Amino acid sequence: MEAGTNLAKLGLPVANVVRIRPLLPDEPRAGEIRVTDNQRKIVLAEPGKLQGTADDEYYADYCYAEGNFADLYERSVVPLVVRDANGFPGFVDGVNCAVLAFGNSGSGKTYTTEGSGKAGAEGEVDGIIPAVVHGIFEGLQAKLNDQAQGGRFGARGSSRRWRHKLSIQYIEVVNEQINDLLNPQKMALEVDEQGISEGLGVRNLTRKWVDSEAEALHHFKVGQSGRTSLRGEFGPMSERATAIFCIELHQVTSMVYPGQDKPSEEHLFSRFLIFDLPGAEVLADDPTTVRIREGTTLNNSILGFGQVIKSLAMARDNLHDTEFVDFKQSVLTSLMPDVLGGSCRTLIVTTIPPADYKANSFTLQFAQLFRQLRNYPVVNDGRQVVLTRKVSHQMHLMKQQIAASGGAGLDTDDRVTDHLMTIHKLEKKIIEDESVRVALLEEREQLRERIAQINARVNSLLVEKGQLQQERIASEEEKLKVSKVLVDLQIENASLLEQAVDKEFQLENKLLQQENDIMELEMAGQAKQKKIETLERQHIADLELIDDMKGELAAVRSNYTSVLTDLDAEKARCEELSIELLNLVNAKNALMRERDQVRTQRDSLLNMSGELESGLAQVCGFVCVIGVCAQGSGLRLGLGLGLGAQGCPYGSGLRGGLRAQGLGLGSTLSSTEDLGPGLRLGLRLVVAPPLHTRWCCMCTHTHTHTHTHTHTHTSGATGSQGGRSSHHADAA
Repeated sequence: MEAGTNLAKLGLPVANVVRIRPLLPDEPRAGEIRVTDNQRKIVLAEPGKLQGTADDEYYADYCYAEGNFADLYERSVVPLVVRDANGFPGFVDGVNCAVLAFGNSGSGKTYTTEGSGKAGAEGEVDGIIPAVVHGIFEGLQAKLNDQAQGGRFGARGSSRRWRHKLSIQYIEVVNEQINDLLNPQKMALEVDEQGISEGLGVRNLTRKWVDSEAEALHHFKVGQSGRTSLRGEFGPMSERATAIFCIELHQVTSMVYPGQDKPSEEHLFSRFLIFDLPGAEVLADDPTTVRIREGTTLNNSILGFGQVIKSLAMARDNLHDTEFVDFKQSVLTSLMPDVLGGSCRTLIVTTIPPADYKANSFTLQFAQLFRQLRNYPVVNDGRQVVLTRKVSHQMHLMKQQIAASGGAGLDTDDRVTDHLMTIHKLEKKIIEDESVRVALLEEREQLRERIAQINARVNSLLVEKGQLQQERIASEEEKLKVSKVLVDLQIENASLLEQAVDKEFQLENKLLQQENDIMELEMAGQAKQKKIETLERQHIADLELIDDMKGELAAVRSNYTSVLTDLDAEKARCEELSIELLNLVNAKNALMRERDQVRTQRDSLLNMSGELESGLAQVCGFVCVIGVCAQGSGLRLGLGLGLGAQGCPYGSGLRGGLRAQGLGLGSTLSSTEDLGPGLRLGLRLVVAPPLHTRWCCMCTHTHTHTHTHTHTHTSGATGSQGGRSSHHADAA
């Protein structure tokens, strides 16, 4: 190293980025922000002004104005986890890293560090802690893959092996007390000065060993739910609290060198700290006033942090000119010797609201001090860590010895050291004053030249002023018109905003209605699907039934053909029967007419019979018996004549028979007589010898019976019908 080398410039600047959160719906606008110079320059404007002054310009390494977390993570956080674009090692390579969220209460610090707790469309997260956990496990998996593929961590079949262990710790500092968020029963823990380089450096602090990203995020959510939610006299305690999430990685690389029986191990230790700092608005007030108003411990963390930042920013080019920085001003600063000015890659994320000029001015002005800080990160291999812990232990022992001896024998050395330090400070003051005087002289000459230029400029401006006044008079009327148009536009804008709100509300209702309709349609679709399946089964059954009916239809068609043939035969037969029926009807009509004629003849015969009976009774003294029987369309007439013998009413009898049928009358008597058209009367007398002797109940005489058989035949005019014979035998 060459003589006169500025060791301070060998450090790595602390990165400072600014994140502007979006405007909240009910948040008033009290200023404007413009980002220029490739997102590295921030210009604030007071309310009512279009642009700010030179005092309102602030610089940062980068400004994220859109609120996109993915851009913040990829550009600023990923280089801390793995090697950056310049090849500088990151956390997985054995370097300590830290991210600090700094800003006023309500500016989005906690949201930036913890996120919303919801994953994006592609598994993306919006908080530093979940994103860092994801990035660390990706980096470790890349190392494992590199080792399996024979990369720089060991070729296949070689004796080089790499393994790792990962642990997390989570604490909250409230009112100068340390609370273990992974074990809420542990409260009021103490800082371990000797163990400050191991984990968080807190005695009896819970450590959780994790093997997967899901396990680490589970412990993070458990600790997140244990953060304070109390409300004190001066507001929520969470605004005065500090949350610190620590991820510690221990890597071991085993290698068997030639000539060695046992493998040699190389160790790497690294920590990743994420700080959610208290609200920075307290730094705008006087520390003494704040302690008197709110107590000596409530805001001690943020006040001590501000004092440490100011002390580190006052450091000059030479390391020996740096004043002593007391990190024991608060519990928070006692945990940050490596984070601020030590062996650590540090990123400070300054969060600001989009429309608060006063708060943003102070926050960005204080954040300019971060750009003056330098850290000296190194790879923490096992030997370096052991050496550091050994020196820390020796310093601790020396402090204990000095405290035990009461400082005896060290007064002279202390006074000499104090005098030397005073002389050194005075010399430093003289050099600074001389440099300031030279700078002031140069500035005075520059001001004189500037004044001459300004005077010339003033003269030209006066001329321009006269012209502008004339133009102004002409433009006043135009300005009034523009103002009127602007008012109209504002009114129209207000109405459009109201319409937009109403339309948004209607669209939300419509969206809900459509979601309900979609659910109903899905349910209806499921029901219809079931119905379709039922109909398909029924359709299959119907097809089978149709096949059966087709066979039956073929049989029916054949039967139908035979039936048609039979029907034609029946039709022909019916036509024949119709002709016969017509003939029968005609014959019936003729018979009816003949029946009427026969009835007339019967009446005349009855009359004739009566006359004959009476005549025979008078003339011959016969007993006359007349029988008439009508049947069908014919007439049957029987006439009997009896002759008494010797005063007895009984004797031989004479029977006559008459039979009429159809339209004609036939007789079997030996003697006939025509009685009219188509009627003939025949009588036949048969005298037979007595067959037997019968005693009459009225007398004791023996009578001889004479049997008389009478046959009557009747025939019609249209033809003969066959004869019927009647035999009658009467005994008297």
